[in-house]
Amino acid sequence: MKQKPELDLLIVGAEPAGFAAAACAARAGASVALARGGEKKGRAGSTPGVPDFVWRKLNLQDAGLDAQPVAARVSLFDDGKTVATYMSGRKSEESLKKSGGADYHLWAEFSEHLERLWREGEEIARSSASGRSRGKAPLLSALSGKAGPDAARRLTASTAGLLEDYFSDDRLRTHLASVALSPFGLGGDEPGSALALASLSEPAAWRVRNGGKGKGLADVLEEAARAAGVEIIDSRLREISMERRSRVVSFENGDTVRVRRIMASSVEAAARAGLYIAPSFSPLARREGAVADVLLKFQKAPPALEAGKNAVYYVADSLDAIADARDAALEGRLVDRMPISFEFNRDEILVHAPYCPSCLKTENEVREWSEQDRQALGMQIVQRLEPYLNGATKQIKRIDIRVTQAAPAPGDAPEKSVAAPPPGHDPIGAAAKLALELVSGE
Repeated sequence: MKQKPELDLLIVGAEPAGFAAAACAARAGASVALARGGEKKGRAGSTPGVPDFVWRKLNLQDAGLDAQPVAARVSLFDDGKTVATYMSGRKSEESLKKSGGADYHLWAEFSEHLERLWREGEEIARSSASGRSRGKAPLLSALSGKAGPDAARRLTASTAGLLEDYFSDDRLRTHLASVALSPFGLGGDEPGSALALASLSEPAAWRVRNGGKGKGLADVLEEAARAAGVEIIDSRLREISMERRSRVVSFENGDTVRVRRIMASSVEAAARAGLYIAPSFSPLARREGAVADVLLKFQKAPPALEAGKNAVYYVADSLDAIADARDAALEGRLVDRMPISFEFNRDEILVHAPYCPSCLKTENEVREWSEQDRQALGMQIVQRLEPYLNGATKQIKRIDIRVTQAAPAPGDAPEKSVAAPPPGHDPIGAAAKLALELVSGE
């Protein structure tokens, strides 16, 4: 077994957020290693963007990155109506006006509200995730002053409540809830879930797609990590033990490292690696459930919808339907009309289904996902898409379904408890900020 020198930081999760966090920490002068956490090869499709501070710190302008913003976020409804929003606030407002809704004139005020709310909530969430609170609950601290009652109303607002405060159009509310809540498996009625909407105000929350000619985002960030001196450990964790003020981590390939701090690149990465995370302030932290990624392979490329193939599409019936799907997932069952999102990629459609249970429950049994269960889910999703694809579902030749846990199991083993970035629509920025705070000792 090979013992390596003590490191300042070990990051678990070889995904874009992990590579970016590792590279930023290494550029700040820390000794950093990044370990695989059981990731599977990513599927083509959009990914969250890179925030400006990571872009500048890693000099990504010289990396040959070929990434293009997603053209639009579009919700599809059974009656043929659509709602679309764009990176440009002005274009979103024009689109909402064109669709005939009366709420378009509130868009600018709504966007400004989200920016203020996210600036306030992000700092509390980050201090909780990094442990800077030193035992003092960050949320309680924020609520303890004279401005506490007003802060409480803002920080405990629900997605559904905030949307109802601004908009009367049910389709617009459903669209915004679909976009905001899908990464977290939330129903929209949870206190504090308005932060899911607020985090959309981050510029990096707008997703990007590989242009197809240059390097993809994951490859560029991995190259940046290696160039910064990050050691990439191509093996999964086997065991973690405490030794004085550091932890000794052993890997399946026989390597061991002594580290001062450990973090996961995301809550999902912690779950894959069998690690625990400390309870977080953030109401966006998912504590149960799974997500399904479904790849539909067609005999020939399916025809594009009106917004084109460079868009992300959402299908949800209503805000109530989103909450029902959340409830069903917590109860161990699937709803028939599951809220989903999907994207086109050449002769494929990639579907994301965030409202899946960790395990399936009936009156007589609780069981893990079987291949038969996954295939049944795939067929259910095909039926969900059929009204919108103009008969193209008849051309499907293969369905691949991947179901993964979305939250780590609860546990109290201190050696396996790690920091993880607070959930949000900018996972790369959140992971990088957390890594920099951990190595700075703040």
